[in-house]
Amino acid sequence: MIHLFNYKDFLNESKKFEPKEGRWYIHKRSGQTWQLNWLDTEDDEAVMIKSGGRPLTKRIKLKNFHRNWEEKMFEAEKRIARKPGQPAKSDKHSDLYTDEDPKGTIHGLGFKDAETANKSIDIIKKVNRTHAHKVQATLVMQQRGKVAIERTKDPEKKKNLKAANKIWTAFLEEMKKKTKEKNG
Repeated sequence: MIHLFNYKDFLNESKKFEPKEGRWYIHKRSGQTWQLNWLDTEDDEAVMIKSGGRPLTKRIKLKNFHRNWEEKMFEAEKRIARKPGQPAKSDKHSDLYTDEDPKGTIHGLGFKDAETANKSIDIIKKVNRTHAHKVQATLVMQQRGKVAIERTKDPEKKKNLKAANKIWTAFLEEMKKKTKEKNG
C-alpha cells in the first residue's frame, strides 16, 4: 500500500504540537475530551479513547488531527510559577513544583510507590538539615503525591501512589510530634 501522507511532513507543516500517546485532547466542535491511546503510523491514524461513561474508541486520520483537536492543558501545565519581577521566596508565592532554593534541595526523594517513599524517608532522616527543612521536604512530597493521585487515571499507578502517600502522611505526623516536643 502506498501512502501519500507523510507523518514527518505533517509535523513539520503543523508546528503546533506533536500528538503524543497518553495525552488528552479536546474536540473543537463537540468539546468532548478524548485520550490519544496510540499512533498508528502505518495507517496514518491516531486511535483515541473517550473518558467517562462506557469506553469508546475512534480512529482519526493524522492529516485532519490539528484541524479538529486541541491539546487539553491542565492547570499545572498552564500556570506560571512566579510573576515576572516577583522575588523568589516571596510570601505571596507558593508553588509545589518550583525549586526556590536549589542549594538546599534534598536530592533523591520520590512518591511513586511505597518502596520509593521509604527510601526517601531514610534520606530525610540521614540528611544534615534543620528539623524545619525536613518537615518542609516531607510536606512537599506528601502534597505532590496527593495531587498525583487525583490526576492519575491508571488504577495500578493510583494504588502505588496511595500506598506511598500513606507512608508520607504517617511520617509527616511523626515529624509534627517531634516539632511539638521541641517547642515544648
